Amino acid sequence: MSLPYSEPELIAPALDVIASSKSGVSTTALIGQLRAALRPSGHDGAIISNRSDDYFSQKVRNLVSHKTLEELRL
Repeated sequence: MSLPYSEPELIAPALDVIASSKSGVSTTALIGQLRAALRPSGHDGAIISNRSDDYFSQKVRNLVSHKTLEELRL
């Protein structure tokens, strides 16, 4: 079992995905592309209690909703 990704560890790969898209990328597409590239497992793949998403997708959503990626792209 691998260690879960931290939000800061997801920043560089997320910025790479965004940079490779000329027309932008939706949060759903970003999650899918990062999931394919990073292959999260263990805790990251566990569904959050009372939610329909897992910890990995929530971390990516946090990067988007907290505008972390926008601030770093400037």
